[in-house]
Order: sequence, then structure tokens, then C-alpha cells
Amino acid sequence: MRMSGVVLLGIIAIASLANGQEGEIIVPDNKTQCINDMVQWCNNMKYPQQGAGISMLSITYEDISAYYRVLCASDSDGTNCTRNKIPWFSCTPDHVLTYKGQVLTYNMSSGVDDDICSTADRAFNDLFIQNLSFDNTTLKEEVQKGFEAFFDEIAAMEEQIDLLQKKLNS
Repeated sequence: MRMSGVVLLGIIAIASLANGQEGEIIVPDNKTQCINDMVQWCNNMKYPQQGAGISMLSITYEDISAYYRVLCASDSDGTNCTRNKIPWFSCTPDHVLTYKGQVLTYNMSSGVDDDICSTADRAFNDLFIQNLSFDNTTLKEEVQKGFEAFFDEIAAMEEQIDLLQKKLNS
């Protein structure tokens, strides 16, 4: 139990390095405003230079009508999310946002389905799609600290197992 807490702590420490917003983001019910929020998100994204890293996230969720599997990948080529293996939304490094294959721009609403607000809610609150710009030096240090703490916990657990075995054998 203790070991998994250390691993989780290491993952949280790494995740906190992204320039993300804390707390739940309230997504409006207005389709045009949801599109504008998604376009603004895409316009604010910053991606690492070619080959600098990748962030991947996979979730599953269920709503009233269906069960969904979502995979998002974000790297120097942008952010791309699929839902049930079908393109869902993406943002390119030159800030072109697509939703279900359609390019979205400010103040548009025609031709976009009513699912856009729930997509924005999932993107901002469940998928944590945020900027990937980070300081590689800090990231290496945080990963190193996490691994050190993890292996310290494993060593302590091995000592406890050894003591338990000695007690059982005596």
C-alpha cells in the first residue's frame, strides 16, 4: 500500500510540472461559448520542440447512451484525441482546432453537434489536456527524486520481509 502511494506521488509530481490550471473548469451550456473556449485552449497550447517528449492519456467513461474509450497523445506534432478509435478533437502546433474532423473557429456554431460542450468539459476536467512546455532539467530532477523515494520504500519493505521471515523461521 505504501509503495503505490510513492509511485502515485511521483506521478503527481511529474504531472504538476505541466502549466495547467488547478480546480474544475466550469463549462457553459452555450455551444458558441464552448467552441470559443476550445479554440482559446488550442490557441494557448505550446508544444515542445521536435522529439522532446510525449504525453499520453487513456480513459474510459460511460454516459446515458454509450461506453467510451478515449486516447489522447500530445507531442511536438500537437494534441490528438480519439474516442472509440474515431478522431474526436485535435490541436496542431499552428493552433488549428478540429472537432470530429471539422475545423473550429471563434464564434461558429453551425455544423457542430450538441456534444461540443460535453467534449469541452471532458477535455478540460477529465483529460487534463494542458500545455506540454516544461523545463527538462526540472523534470529529470523530479523523476530522479521519485525513483529514489520509490526504491527507498522497496528497500524498507525488503527489510520488513526479511525480519518477518526470520521470525517465522525461529
